[in-house]
Amino acid sequence: MTEEVKNDDLVVKLIDLRERVSGIQSKAMEKDAQIDMTIKMAFEKVVNVNNRTAKALVFYLDDQLKKDFKNIQESELTDRLDKVIHIFRYLLDKDVFEGFYVNSFAKRLLEQRQICEDAETALVLKLKEECGCQFTQRLEVMFKDMKMSDDLV
Repeated sequence: MTEEVKNDDLVVKLIDLRERVSGIQSKAMEKDAQIDMTIKMAFEKVVNVNNRTAKALVFYLDDQLKKDFKNIQESELTDRLDKVIHIFRYLLDKDVFEGFYVNSFAKRLLEQRQICEDAETALVLKLKEECGCQFTQRLEVMFKDMKMSDDLV
């Protein structure tokens, strides 16, 4: 099994686990604030054991952006990106994610045949909402540079 498949599996399992725990917490425990904080702390601990989760999120997004996100409705795209952002929120060192993501994003931009512009833009906007404009500044500049390059050709 390749590392990329393992990373995708990790992210899918984290998303599934978060969905199940959130469902249980909201239905059975009536959104108790103390339990909510305990769940948040537990997820932070699991997600931040090492840099593997940040790297796995980037691999997962890269795979989804190259394949699945091209052929889905906007509402489903938003839903999937929201689920990834929920896991992203638990990352304490978001700069590690950013480093991996910038490299992945650059490769996708250079291999334009694999880019899904709407999905890329939606993800950058969600990251911007989550972390601010400084976090996504390099991504936005890269996107603009590629558009300018296309216009010149």
